[in-house]
Amino acid sequence: MAITIDQSFIAQFGKEVKHAYQLESKLWGAVRKRQGVIGETSKFQKLGAVSAYTKARNADLTVLEPAHNQVTVTLTDHYATTLADDLDLLKTDVDIKREYVKTVGLSIAQKIDEIIIAALVAGTSAATAGGALTVDRVLEVKKMFGNAKVPPGGRIYVVGESAMAGFLKDTKVGSSDYNSVKALVQGEVDTYLGFKFITVPDSYLTLNETPTPDTRLCFAFHTDAVGVAVGQDPKTSIEWSPDKHAWWVKAVLSMGAAIVDPAGVVEQEVDI
Repeated sequence: MAITIDQSFIAQFGKEVKHAYQLESKLWGAVRKRQGVIGETSKFQKLGAVSAYTKARNADLTVLEPAHNQVTVTLTDHYATTLADDLDLLKTDVDIKREYVKTVGLSIAQKIDEIIIAALVAGTSAATAGGALTVDRVLEVKKMFGNAKVPPGGRIYVVGESAMAGFLKDTKVGSSDYNSVKALVQGEVDTYLGFKFITVPDSYLTLNETPTPDTRLCFAFHTDAVGVAVGQDPKTSIEWSPDKHAWWVKAVLSMGAAIVDPAGVVEQEVDI
């Protein structure tokens, strides 16, 4: 037996590829979108409310003049790209191009959420006092929305993982005596007090280390209160590059976001 035969052994690897953890966009379906925008900006119109009135018989009608405002959204372009060398593809039994498409696509999905959250942070909105996320704090926001005449359908609550962990400790959330959804069994809250809860990684939300304890910004908003303008929907492609003798794997996005109606957005500092 040749004692050097081990030099000719090959390694066998599974065809499945473990991707670094990334998430699909959580906020893409939670906002008001205008797709197919041509240009670098797009304007969302906001029409003010009017009040009905009474008049005497045969008196002239009064012309009501609802206020017209507009919010400008600036689109920005985003790319996630990588190369798959054509000869490298011969050295693996994994469909690298397909796996790279997943990776760059998920990167763009995360960018969507970052753009929307950045718009929430930058915009003007109402705010509440600090503290842990509890049922009482959600009720406070519910009351604010009700007083602002925000429609009950389409209310969204964006919280970080730490805030959600604290919320699940509230007896009224975790107990079936108060909640038909057994939140502690599922480890999540889907809909509560009329809000659709969307939980995102803590890192998506602004950290405030002053004062103690640390807090992160969470947001409640109505779907129509946040406008997203999209020039290019998330798109992936694979293209041959003769100069590189490799395959470009690309994901692209062109979009912007802004608060259209501050009355429909509430910012909360939540202890973590």
